[in-house]
Amino acid sequence: MINTVIRHGLFTPEQKRNKQRRDFIYRLIWTEFGLRRIEWLLRHSQNAVALHDHLHTSLVTWAYTHASDETYVWPSHFESTDDCWFAGTRIPLDVVNLAVSYLAQEGLLEYDRRRASQSAVRTTSKGIRFLHSNQTVRDFMAAASQPPPRDSVTNHFSGIYVGGNVAHANLASGNHNPQSINQGVSSEALASLVSQLRQVAPALGLQATDAEDLAEEVDALEREGTEPSRGRRIWRSIMRILTPAVTTAITADAEHAVHAAITAGTDLFS
Repeated sequence: MINTVIRHGLFTPEQKRNKQRRDFIYRLIWTEFGLRRIEWLLRHSQNAVALHDHLHTSLVTWAYTHASDETYVWPSHFESTDDCWFAGTRIPLDVVNLAVSYLAQEGLLEYDRRRASQSAVRTTSKGIRFLHSNQTVRDFMAAASQPPPRDSVTNHFSGIYVGGNVAHANLASGNHNPQSINQGVSSEALASLVSQLRQVAPALGLQATDAEDLAEEVDALEREGTEPSRGRRIWRSIMRILTPAVTTAITADAEHAVHAAITAGTDLFS
């Protein structure tokens, strides 16, 4: 454990000679990065939105991993998992139970109807689709509530027939006129990218100002990213924060997640 916290830069070891015992005393001294990390954990543990994003995803994943078509799992068993911790704090069972009720109401989990207590749960097909979406539950449910896009629109411009969805169609009018192309950014792909960025941000070990800048840019990307030119400008700002953060990510999983987010954003705004 000591080697782990030193390797991650949270502490630095200090050795002093003990003249009375003629040996050495070892102490661990907080590093500046370690103190910033503790401050971030204290602040982040009070973030109810981030807590529920973590808990909702973890519960659906846990149920999917441990249940099957014939078996269910008990939410009380979730307490013994690492995912029942958030920002260094154990999540109370009553909060877990409320999250289970919400997920069941939204159709991502289902209760075992054969039991009177309705405590045991398993993941539904909708819950599995959520897991494959790489989104937060709120982003997934928001996307699911939007009406499906119209597959086909027929328009006539100066006698020229145009078929297809106008939002992504190639429009032309008149003879020998240049063609105008309107290629928007997929709202579903944008929502997935925003979700990836928000999930990986806490593990980057960013300084407070950089973390705030990243959060603001991600919020702006969510609001305005479907407009290609605006999305590309915001993405360039995000890349200026993400690129150096790859080398400071706290875990290998976080580093992998940063690379995945960079790849997804680059593909979306290239």
